[in-house]
Amino acid sequence: MQTRSPFSAFRNLSTSILTPESSEGTFPSDLLSTAQVITPERKIGLYQDLVIPVTNFNNEDKGFMVLAGDVFDVPIRKDIIHRVVRWQLAKRQQGTHSTKTISEVSGTGRKPWPQKGTGQARHGSRRGPQWRHGATMHGPKPRSHAIKLNKKVRRLGLKIALTARAAEGKIILAMNLGLNTPAAKHWNDTEKDCRGSSW
Repeated sequence: MQTRSPFSAFRNLSTSILTPESSEGTFPSDLLSTAQVITPERKIGLYQDLVIPVTNFNNEDKGFMVLAGDVFDVPIRKDIIHRVVRWQLAKRQQGTHSTKTISEVSGTGRKPWPQKGTGQARHGSRRGPQWRHGATMHGPKPRSHAIKLNKKVRRLGLKIALTARAAEGKIILAMNLGLNTPAAKHWNDTEKDCRGSSW
């Protein structure tokens, strides 16, 4: 069974390759790479520039864009992705968990009974952890769960994620978003019209 490259589907989407010497002038020359580009059949992690098709919202072919290989074609390292994901999830934790200590729990501070003579075990407070509704010893308190991760490792994790998406063919470049009226006033007026109309 012959396996197809993820970029094999892009061949039918484009008619031209944009370069700084191109006469079409669709993109600024400083956004286009002069480095050697690769063919759709490739190996991941060779730091080679990638050719990605450019489309619009109407799925019309607008040419190609060259992406830097040192960002979109780095070796895949699962250990780096694991460290970055752990760093993101730990930093996302709220850390608002809290329990009450013996000084915070509700209750009297009076000694329940005398130290000697009752036959009972000796106690000094009804708020101790051995009592029902008593305090919690060494319980969680509000804190930050964030861990330290070097900035270079974070950047490398982002590059690896972009490389994986590019290898799967899931990176889409849109030349023009095509929003004729991006002002908030237009959306507010549209919302008012929808409220006034009967559905």
